[in-house]
Amino acid sequence: MTEDRVKVTIMSILAAVVLIAALAACSSAKQGGTPAATKPAPTATSSAMSWQSERPIKEPLTATVSITQAVTLGDLATQQVKVVIPPGTLSAGTVVTVTNLENPPSMDSSVGIPVGSPVSISVGDKPVRLNELMTVALKFDQSKLPSGTRAEELWAAFYDGTAWQLFRPDSVDLGAGTMTFATDHLTGFGTVKIDVEEHIAQIIHSKVAAEVVQKDVLNNITDQLAGQAIDHILVDRLGMSEEGWKTKVLQSLLKDDEWGDIVAQMKEKGFDGVKVAETINVFVGKKIVENVEESALSGALGRVTEGTGLVKAGSEAAAYVAEGRYADAARIIGEEIASDTVVYKAVTAASEVINWRIELWKDGKMEAAYKAYRNGASTDNPNGYDLAPRDFEALWNQVKGIDTRLESEAVAREETRRQQEGLKPLTEAEANSIRAGVKTDMKKQFEDRAKLDDQIAKEEAEAKKLLAYPDMRRLMDQTIYFDSSYTMERKVNVILRVRDTILHDTAGKTLKNEEGKVVSVTSQDIVDLIRAHRGQASAAEGVKAYRALLKKKFGVDLNATPTPAAAQGTWVFVERKEEPFVAWEGAQGVGRAGISGRSITATVAWRQNTSAWTCGWPEPPQQMKAGGKWSGTLNLADAGSGQTAVLVGEDLIGKEKVAGKIQGTALLTTWIETGGTPESWVRPPDLNASADADAARSQSFSWTVPDPNLPNARPQLVVTAYCSASIYFDQGGTEGASAGVKYTYKWQP
Repeated sequence: MTEDRVKVTIMSILAAVVLIAALAACSSAKQGGTPAATKPAPTATSSAMSWQSERPIKEPLTATVSITQAVTLGDLATQQVKVVIPPGTLSAGTVVTVTNLENPPSMDSSVGIPVGSPVSISVGDKPVRLNELMTVALKFDQSKLPSGTRAEELWAAFYDGTAWQLFRPDSVDLGAGTMTFATDHLTGFGTVKIDVEEHIAQIIHSKVAAEVVQKDVLNNITDQLAGQAIDHILVDRLGMSEEGWKTKVLQSLLKDDEWGDIVAQMKEKGFDGVKVAETINVFVGKKIVENVEESALSGALGRVTEGTGLVKAGSEAAAYVAEGRYADAARIIGEEIASDTVVYKAVTAASEVINWRIELWKDGKMEAAYKAYRNGASTDNPNGYDLAPRDFEALWNQVKGIDTRLESEAVAREETRRQQEGLKPLTEAEANSIRAGVKTDMKKQFEDRAKLDDQIAKEEAEAKKLLAYPDMRRLMDQTIYFDSSYTMERKVNVILRVRDTILHDTAGKTLKNEEGKVVSVTSQDIVDLIRAHRGQASAAEGVKAYRALLKKKFGVDLNATPTPAAAQGTWVFVERKEEPFVAWEGAQGVGRAGISGRSITATVAWRQNTSAWTCGWPEPPQQMKAGGKWSGTLNLADAGSGQTAVLVGEDLIGKEKVAGKIQGTALLTTWIETGGTPESWVRPPDLNASADADAARSQSFSWTVPDPNLPNARPQLVVTAYCSASIYFDQGGTEGASAGVKYTYKWQP
């Protein structure tokens, strides 16, 4: 019963995943939706931009729609348009007409520059919603684009009766001069080179809307995960099916600030399925010990019989309860009695829901449907919706065919999941429940989104203000911070992510500058910190520069080590791993590195030159208590270099004689990994021992073992010993060999 029942419990989450996946598939083109960002009013500096007067469609193109065969209209080479109408898109016998738009309305230059001649696709005088997505391809003259135009700057536009609205096309081929997109309604369409301010505004809107919705969804889903974990441990593992215990444990958990911290970590770092499952299980174990009557819990632990491993764990936890060692009992329940696999599957399903919804609210079609739901729409709306505000039933009936497609795909996906996990096939009643759930889930998403609009507008305004700051705009154009491969969307994402990191690092603190004056974070501060972080030669140097400037500007020291009095816990050794080294050999030389116990020898030979070094370090202890000391000496020894300077050789640019130096390096470093990218890791400053051929070839260290101060993040401490041998050439180029040993510890509070 255990896993089957939990899998069935998460079926509602998976149904939501299926809905989102299917809807994304149906509207992957992000077609013809209401624009993501509010269009700016014309200003004194903007002007009306006209479309080209040439009309490549000399006579109207017409075709009668079929319910059994696709119909194609137009030719890209001669008429600069191609429309593909799938079978069943409209009622049989409907005539579709494609022409160049008659007297196309101009476009405000603050939105973009019109490219080519727009087309009109119609079936009469009124807007029509389509049963299937129609594909439209437009051709444009590349020679008429401003110099340096990138594909990401070319957007599709449709006319809404009063203004041109922009949306992202499916694809743009600059070489061929073509753009392709799909639409679920008929109107006038054209190609536009989007204005940079409008481009940024569009990116900000879709990003902010998706992230605000994500956070709201996460609150609901994490509460569901907590309930599922409690149900799994209490009922499936301990056999305690009384609703009273489950309710008491869940209520206590949801009110606990520590649970809020766990949820905040998931919001910030994302869902790492294994780590999140472990964290939830351990915390649930703690709340069970705190809230279930001792005699009832001891009895349940004594009855654990599923597998000898669980029997032993149950007995051990029961003994801890009897001794009053409740923290140890909670750890055994969360780490050994609970199944990470069961909760992991629920976490994975939840992660899929969140990820799909992020993408969903970036989609123009979803945005258009939502705005029709929120504001209402008349038959004159080019999207074809006709409904009163907040009338979801009317909206659902006008989605046109997508509802049945979503429902069928939802059922098919659930069947596939069940087959993969060895569950019984869906019954008809269960399939009907999933179909009904598709509509219910979409309605709830719209209702929830309506409650978030004010927050979205506020965060959108803040992001726009930051991106419009003059120094920020100059920074975005400098290749030292963002090389030419960065798209505008990637630049905006990086800037807002760093801004969020800065606000997180300074949250809840009294910020004081070097003169002791209380200050707040400004746009200029964010620019300066981004420059410090991204203007360095390596990610590690960037983190170092960022932290130094953060301390200088605000007095916030991210490198500060907690005092021993605050440290409560032990780092317990998990594994030793030898970092692989791939040997190389070429016409001019060879590189080798070998590991033997606590010693690494690295050798590189090039022509007459040899760099060979041996590094040694003390073995880290099996356990390191926070606040304690680990001391020792790091050594670097010459293993046969024979000289300290490069004698003779041929460099890459053809010079026969080169000068340079022989180098060897030994490093002993530490990281605390909390998930996410290396930029999010904490580096204890006291252990960064190094020795090299140019300086002292041994270095003593005495390291204060840190408390991670991250009780819910399930952190790992990584100690790395590293050895390298190198030959550096003054004319450019390096030959080297290296290897390392990594020691991993887990945190035990």
